[in-house]
Amino acid sequence: MSESHPAPQVVVNIHGVVVQDVYCDEPLADLIVVDWDTSPDDDGITEAAHNGELLRAYVTHPIIEPLHRLAGSEIEALIDAANECDAAETCPGTVPGS
Repeated sequence: MSESHPAPQVVVNIHGVVVQDVYCDEPLADLIVVDWDTSPDDDGITEAAHNGELLRAYVTHPIIEPLHRLAGSEIEALIDAANECDAAETCPGTVPGS
């Protein structure tokens, strides 16, 4: 009989459309970010030919921090508030339709 394991939890913190921090409770997790938002003169772009098309994107492997490092942080406070809203099916202070 197989044991049921909870799914790993991953938190990706983004500011200004850039991944700032990644946290996960699975120590062996690996994350690859493919960011298609590039400009022709950007440095550090990965290019590949695919089906006759030139593909361009940033491909990065952010460092993954242990999830426990979120304890007491602003990120944790927002996650907790979002979870409370989900449980209540409403979120005070939000703009209707957003």
